[in-house]
Amino acid sequence: MSQSEDYGQISSQDCLFFRKINMAMVSEFLGQLSLNVAQEPLYPTVVPVRDFDPDRDAARIETAIKTKGVDEQTIIDVLTKRTYSQRREIAFAYERRAKKDMITALKAALSGSLETVVLGLMKSTSQYDASEIRGSIKVKGLNLITEGLHCPLVAKCHNIVCFSKEGLM
Repeated sequence: MSQSEDYGQISSQDCLFFRKINMAMVSEFLGQLSLNVAQEPLYPTVVPVRDFDPDRDAARIETAIKTKGVDEQTIIDVLTKRTYSQRREIAFAYERRAKKDMITALKAALSGSLETVVLGLMKSTSQYDASEIRGSIKVKGLNLITEGLHCPLVAKCHNIVCFSKEGLM
């Protein structure tokens, strides 16, 4: 009897089920972490800029990337003080202006930890979380997510990768 006969076919509903359970487990785990912070802020830490001009910001990013040695501080100043939706608008304005993708340009211009942080800023919260979970799966294996999950369908997870099956990461 082969392994696939033991467990049968995995439906997309099973994948969705595991994804929801795994996200809940990750959320619960992260919620239990203590960062020794007196109290978590009750308001957003990044708020929309009032006089926001995506074309002006795109020009600043383009100049910073083209500067000899890359003006990292300008990139940091612009992207860390904008909300995700504003960063997306900047990326669209950059593409119109420079005729190339801003994320690709940032990848080419930056390296190391700064590249990782800046590229993380260009993702939505959900995209960032999903990419971090996917990275953890690649490093630790599927047992990282299924550890502690007691369900008859867990054995099926060892034969599939639900997250990447539908191209969500």
